[in-house]
Amino acid sequence: MGRVDDADHLTRFRELLSGSSQVILDTNALIYFLQGTAPYFDLVETLFDEVEGGRLGCGVSVISELELLVKPLKDSKLDALDEISLFLDGFPNLQIFPVSREVAAEAARIRAVTGLGVADSIIAATAVVEGSDCIVGNDRECAKRLTDTPYLLLDDFA
Repeated sequence: MGRVDDADHLTRFRELLSGSSQVILDTNALIYFLQGTAPYFDLVETLFDEVEGGRLGCGVSVISELELLVKPLKDSKLDALDEISLFLDGFPNLQIFPVSREVAAEAARIRAVTGLGVADSIIAATAVVEGSDCIVGNDRECAKRLTDTPYLLLDDFA
């Protein structure tokens, strides 16, 4: 894909975000940002610029925090654990949402209707309960199956 196409995709992504007041991030979007993963980093960096500037609210389910911590714990990478904690605790305008009973009930409904796994259902339920405009991530099955909250698939913009 040439530079003009890259700019067009980034512009389209920005336009979609500009119509949102709050997004929920799927775990893979967080991983792409923290690890600088190409070709998605420019997209998530744009998103986090909007969040840092206070122009976009951003939430993360505590389930995504759990998923982020597994590999560094398994690999005994204390520096990566510290980086994740510093990011989640200190990034401006980023909220971590717990799994409340309301989220659990909504996740059960989503799981029953879509057949998604528990973690994906909880992340989607968090978006519904918190009134988010969309979920940003890169899970094609979520993008295909979810109907309550739009799922912006990063592959569509990369």
